[in-house]
Amino acid sequence: MRPKKSTKAHQRVKRSIVDTPAKKFVFWAGDEFPYVFGGVGLLEDNGHARIPTQGVYVVPVKVMEVAEGEALARELGKLKSENEAAHRAINAGFSARLKLAAGWVRPPMPKKPNQVTPYPVSRPFNA
Repeated sequence: MRPKKSTKAHQRVKRSIVDTPAKKFVFWAGDEFPYVFGGVGLLEDNGHARIPTQGVYVVPVKVMEVAEGEALARELGKLKSENEAAHRAINAGFSARLKLAAGWVRPPMPKKPNQVTPYPVSRPFNA
C-alpha cells in the first residue's frame, strides 16, 4: 500500500532569492556637472552600495526606486547636455573676441571628447 500524499502544499523558496538585496537606483558624488553619478546598485550593510555595471563600491548620496531614479538620471543628463552646449557657446563668443583683440594668439588644439563618462572608483570588487 502506498503512503498517503499530504494535502498541504510545501512551498520551496530559493535561497538566492531570499539573500538577494533589492536593486535600487543609487546616486553618488561626482566632480563634474551635475556633480553626481548614478546607476542601479545593491545596498550593503555597511552603508555603501555595489554598482555591478561599473564594478565599484560607492557611498550613496541618494537612493531611489529604479524607475524614479532612471527618470531623474535622464533629466540630469539633459541638464548636462544643456550645460555643455552653453559652455561651447560662451567659449566660441570669447574666442571670436580674442581673435579681434589679438589675432596672433592661437588656442591649443581641441581635445576629443571622452566617449565614456568617468566614474569614481572608491573600492574595486576584488579588494
